Amino acid sequence: MLPPLVSLFSGLAVPVRFALKHHKDSDEHAKQVRDAYDRICKFAEQYEAHQKGHLSGDGATAVGKDDTPITKSYSAGEQRVEELRRSLSDSRVVEVDEKAWHREYHFTNDLRRTEKHTSPPGRMKRLVWELSILRTSIPEGIFVRHHSDRLDAMTFLIVGPAGTPYENGLFEFDLFCPMDYPQSPPYVFFRTSPPDRKFNPNLYNNGLVCLSLLGSWEGPSWDPENSTLLQLLVSLQAMVFTESPLWNEPGLETTLTPLHSRVYNVEVRADTTRYALAEWLTKLNSGELEFSPWREVVAAHFELRWEEIVEAVERWEADQPGDEVRLPNQREKSQEGLKMAAYTTHRAPARFKEGIRMLEEGSGLRKMEC
Repeated sequence: MLPPLVSLFSGLAVPVRFALKHHKDSDEHAKQVRDAYDRICKFAEQYEAHQKGHLSGDGATAVGKDDTPITKSYSAGEQRVEELRRSLSDSRVVEVDEKAWHREYHFTNDLRRTEKHTSPPGRMKRLVWELSILRTSIPEGIFVRHHSDRLDAMTFLIVGPAGTPYENGLFEFDLFCPMDYPQSPPYVFFRTSPPDRKFNPNLYNNGLVCLSLLGSWEGPSWDPENSTLLQLLVSLQAMVFTESPLWNEPGLETTLTPLHSRVYNVEVRADTTRYALAEWLTKLNSGELEFSPWREVVAAHFELRWEEIVEAVERWEADQPGDEVRLPNQREKSQEGLKMAAYTTHRAPARFKEGIRMLEEGSGLRKMEC
């Protein structure tokens, strides 16, 4: 059954409320737009208040075909899961004020340097529109925090997709839209990285993100008229965090073998365990995330996905190549694939052990077998 038309106002009100807050124009047309926005918000508030009246006790009450109330009961555990899912869904895009802004934001100097600059015509309107689109269209597994006063400053978190060596890992990026945005693409910096290795052919340990939309990779470049922040984030999630990331590097399929890809995945899984899972849990429990915009997301993620995380890490640790692993030969050493082939030195066991120990110490939920 299709939802009632009035229910659509609730979803529409999300970007509308945001646009109202940041809408600066003052001409007659702008006044008419604001009046329309106000009416949408009022309809949404009435519908949301009406819906709350249908919730009672330990279950949710709905109306059947004959207008008979139908009550579905939930256990405490099921209710908690639903609360966590709703919390994560509602917090995909959130505005963060100055006091709570990311203390280690990579583009702080850019913010200071442009603080007194006048934004070019259309730039702020474009940013308001972009963030409104993100609020309604951002897919599951991506979270965005933007500065309340500087809409050009953002930080975002991508959850590693299921079935990849990044599964359930939390990967953090900082983003800044330069003063000539959208004529130029945003700057992006990768924060979640091992100290001495790349997490991916597209993600360097010095923070460099290689993507065609950013002008740092082969492929379609940034188009000021058609490219969006939503497109950028979805491209990162879908095209970088893949099942076989070694093949993201052009030309390696002619130099390396499926065995190289398998070993590469083992190494990435070990890094995901150590740096994109265990490190976040350690920081959460130690209080290091107290002033981070990600504290609530990280806490909800681990509580909701804990059993999946444990199952995946145990499966990953057990699935490691043995004697068939070899070092790259001379032909490979002379090819572009050297730095990728070097992963066949197979250094994963130590990082798995360290990551599992950190998860074990931080969980308080379940003993993981090493």
